[in-house]
Amino acid sequence: IQDAETFHKFTPFTCVGARVVLMDLKDKFTWNENENILDIGCGSGNVTVNVFSEFVPDDSTIVAADISDEMIKFAESLYSHPRISFKKMDILDDNLWTSWNKGQFSKIVNFHLMQRIKDSRKAYENMYNLLQPGGEALSMIPIKHVLDEITPHLARMSKYSKYAEELSKMSCIFYPREDHVSFNCDLIRSLGFDLILCKEKNISYIIPSINDFAELYGFITPLSQILPQDLMPEAVEDSKKIIRDNKILEQTENGLVVNYTSLIIIAKKPF
Repeated sequence: IQDAETFHKFTPFTCVGARVVLMDLKDKFTWNENENILDIGCGSGNVTVNVFSEFVPDDSTIVAADISDEMIKFAESLYSHPRISFKKMDILDDNLWTSWNKGQFSKIVNFHLMQRIKDSRKAYENMYNLLQPGGEALSMIPIKHVLDEITPHLARMSKYSKYAEELSKMSCIFYPREDHVSFNCDLIRSLGFDLILCKEKNISYIIPSINDFAELYGFITPLSQILPQDLMPEAVEDSKKIIRDNKILEQTENGLVVNYTSLIIIAKKPF
């Protein structure tokens, strides 16, 4: 995702989930003096600055990292925080150690990142090496989302028949699998981590309108990579009709209820 401004528009919903998870886990971490923390996949910085920073000791420093130059520039222009810096990082980079040090961080967190990572082993391996002995890592990974209930209906519409096969495989969980829990937890153990926590958590947030939800659907799924640009506006309109006709979202007086499930993992690098 390169469009930082549009991405930032939807980060309040990510903030809701991150806050729920951090409140639930606040007693699971071991906090020490002068923690040096890495937040991987920080995007526009909203979760890092306005949520995560509230849960760490006051003498901690946070490096918020993202693969996108545009996201880093956007975050730096938006936020100024005495304990938070922004820096580019590709967690899959084989040459990570030209810019980063092994054992550099005491904590690593990532929110809504790993579902977009194809090579999970490489990402976790680099996290392991970035952590100092005794360091802890938290991953919050969406593994099921109500957004994915829309696409099968689109795929059955004749106007999209040319793209039906790709649409039928599409997910906002970019690399969906049946065994998210065992896959991630077994992989983490195999790399040498001690697994502290591995559980699924159901999360909800309110999105103001169906227009916002349809825009979110078009933005965070691979839809725009499958359909030609001239079909995208029509697909977004069709998604609204699908949501209404199939009652995919519950309507409340405050907006539409969006449900998803995240896998929450805490792992520790042994001393």
